Amino acid sequence: MGRPGKKENLRPVKTKEEARERGRNGGKASVEARRRRKTLKEELELLLSDPSLQQTICTALLREAMYGNASGSVTKAFETIRDTIGEKPADKMQMDGGIQFTFSDAEDYSE
Repeated sequence: MGRPGKKENLRPVKTKEEARERGRNGGKASVEARRRRKTLKEELELLLSDPSLQQTICTALLREAMYGNASGSVTKAFETIRDTIGEKPADKMQMDGGIQFTFSDAEDYSE
């Protein structure tokens, strides 16, 4: 298997059958990756249900906030755990669709 991100490792598809096989293999790999992420999420949720572990994580975050940590590893670990269990905050702000138009020189077309 080639290294990801290297264009020289890409080979053009020669036949329809090869394209189908590559697509099928890619689909299988995608399913397996999703299965691994789901398992990791379930394991993290189980571990985080332990109150003593929650307290340990909170203490580490508070300690880093008070005294600092040059590498920021505790905060990064927290963000990774949060994102994995599906608690990541939205990256984009949702806006309400309440747009109002006012026409000052509009003619009245009502009958």
